[in-house]
Amino acid sequence: MNSHELEAAAGGRLSLVLPQLPGYLYRHGSYPRLPMPPAVSSPPSASRRLRPAGLCLALALLGGWLSWLPFGLDVEERLGFPVLFALRGERPPPADVVIVGMDGRSSAKAGWPSRPELWPRSRHAELIRGLARSCVRLIVYDVFFAAERDPQQDGELADALREAGNVILVSHLGIGDELPASIPTNGWQVERKPLARFGDAALAVAPFPLPAVAGEVSGYWLFKPDAGDLPALPAVAALAQAEEGGSLKPAGGNYTERLRSARQNFLEGALAATGIDQQGMLNRLSAMPDFVYLNWFGPARTIPTLEFPLALRRVAETAACGEPFAGKTVFVGMSETSPVEQKDRDVFDTPFTTEAGSRLSGVELAATAFANLRDGDSIRRADEVVQLASLLAWGWVAGVLWTALEAPAATLLSLAAALGYGALTHWLFAARNLW
Repeated sequence: MNSHELEAAAGGRLSLVLPQLPGYLYRHGSYPRLPMPPAVSSPPSASRRLRPAGLCLALALLGGWLSWLPFGLDVEERLGFPVLFALRGERPPPADVVIVGMDGRSSAKAGWPSRPELWPRSRHAELIRGLARSCVRLIVYDVFFAAERDPQQDGELADALREAGNVILVSHLGIGDELPASIPTNGWQVERKPLARFGDAALAVAPFPLPAVAGEVSGYWLFKPDAGDLPALPAVAALAQAEEGGSLKPAGGNYTERLRSARQNFLEGALAATGIDQQGMLNRLSAMPDFVYLNWFGPARTIPTLEFPLALRRVAETAACGEPFAGKTVFVGMSETSPVEQKDRDVFDTPFTTEAGSRLSGVELAATAFANLRDGDSIRRADEVVQLASLLAWGWVAGVLWTALEAPAATLLSLAAALGYGALTHWLFAARNLW
């Protein structure tokens, strides 16, 4: 090998060794060790610390916006409303409200038709006379007497209504056949009253409009906007019972027109809601929203209920102004208890629908609504300003926690705050009827 080849081979080996020499010397202590600079952690920037607060406030604003939409309200009614009632549980029913229930079992025993509106009207006349003799405060009939039947029995019922003087009959709402050109026929409803001889003999006539939606019923229309602010049956009954001096004679016009007029005056700012007497009740009802949420007492038959034949026997056996009807408001209507018999009947799902499927009847809804209005304990929904303020406050609290604290502490305190907010919501609902 010549000299040039030796130099090339040596240079190649050096090129492999020299780059590794510093590491070798450093590991064996022959290379000077330089002190490592201390680790310095920079504090998080202000924007990074405020980011959780901004996110919480944004979510609060989003929640407020969703709560104003029909979709958000529907979700709250379907999910939140039943939970609040489940947490609150049942409450004592009114002591002076009684239901006379009409059911298929009673009609089968008596040999009457299964549909209550087809029952012998002489039996209704007998019940009304017996209740009047027992000194009931008010009778509310949730049975629509629409067509003429047996002339003699129709006459008996009309006479009984006129003699009692304290019976309110239900009417129906439907699309009118003949409406002015200025009224859209697809959105305007007119009242279909019972037979004229019955309506004229009754103390008042009013509908009981419920929302036409599937699933649970949460409330009813106190005033129907698409029917000229027509007041509902419970409102008319509450006003009638508030009459002073025990006289059920409408002063200054019928109850429906008085309520409608008071409602218009309130909307125009000419009426204040005060008091609990007749005028106070009129003012208070007119100041309520169009749609009112029901404050349930419990499952079916929570309000004391007597079957129709039993009620007939009781009024026949009871002396004048005796129990169990003296001084009470009596609702009469279909009240089935068996889930099998309730099929295709006037029944509705509520937060207290039983696991077996037993639901509340229309007459129970009417009696519940009446008691709520009379006692002033209907469920009130917090107005939009309060809802938005609550959501913003919650977003601010969560933002402060997640900005000022580490994640574990912020998580625990957020959960504690959520539990506290839930407890406050439950207390307001159970003690103040505020949703």
